[in-house]
Amino acid sequence: MKTELFNEILNKVAEVTELDKESILHSNKEECTDARYILIQSLIRLGFTDTDMAALMGKSRQTIC
Repeated sequence: MKTELFNEILNKVAEVTELDKESILHSNKEECTDARYILIQSLIRLGFTDTDMAALMGKSRQTIC
C-alpha cells in the first residue's frame, strides 16, 4: 500500500513540476531538490516516516531528515 501511494505522489509531483521521476529522486539540481522537498512534505502529511521514505527513495534515513 505505501509503495503504491508513494508512486502516485511521485508521479503527481513529476507531472506538476515537469521533471522526470529519476531526477526528482537523485539529481542535486535546484529544481529537483525543490521537487523532492514537495514529495517529502506530501509524504509526511500522509503519515510516512523518515524510515519509510528512505526505503522507498533508496536513500539513507539521515538524508531524508
